[in-house]
Amino acid sequence: MDGIILNGETKFTKTWRLKNSGQTNWTTEYALVFVSDNAVDSKAVIELPTIVKPGDVIDLSVEFTTPSKDGEYTSYWVLRNKDGKSFGLGDKSDRSFWVMINIANYTADIVPSENTPWILQQKFVKQIGRVITTK
Repeated sequence: MDGIILNGETKFTKTWRLKNSGQTNWTTEYALVFVSDNAVDSKAVIELPTIVKPGDVIDLSVEFTTPSKDGEYTSYWVLRNKDGKSFGLGDKSDRSFWVMINIANYTADIVPSENTPWILQQKFVKQIGRVITTK
């Protein structure tokens, strides 16, 4: 999903698959917690729905609404234990995990095909910022 191009003011869901590589259970007192972003709208705290034992995996999802302005947006998240200590990824469990999206509010008059003149294909690519190959 990272880097996906979406329109502004669009709802989408990001799911992270996380493995408890520690030695203690993640209880329902643990939570997925928002750290920072640049204007992606979502809930700030999402409690774990079930206990995750050491070695187990859980899928945690967050519903977002994209901003209306074009650009690249990233939202950073960590887990928080029952004592309020945050932890994340890496050898030291100190790195956030994230979702990154691109907003491109575009409209196209045409969708190019192999029969579309080259100049019109270039106009379309410029409008949406990516190449689409049709067969």
